[in-house]
Amino acid sequence: VMLFNVLTFARRPAGVLAEAARVLRPGGHLALVTLAAHDHTDVAAGYGHVVPGFAPRALRAMLTRAGLTVDACEITSRERRQPHFSVLTAFAERPR
Repeated sequence: VMLFNVLTFARRPAGVLAEAARVLRPGGHLALVTLAAHDHTDVAAGYGHVVPGFAPRALRAMLTRAGLTVDACEITSRERRQPHFSVLTAFAERPR
């Protein structure tokens, strides 16, 4: 399952992750890219975001609660221009 730039649009991001975990086969992988937590809600609202990003620890916990084994969950890049959004990348697997 690939979730690229979708979690910030979800009213229930934990539900999205639970559904992703449900449809994965045992041993299947999830790749996720989203915004890291930020204070720029005015800018993000213009794109329709309903969640202002995620802290790595919080996203890792949601993935774990969904029944996935988290291989990585960290900030991987930062915009050079204002407002300097950071990107959070995660990889997880459904246990066999």
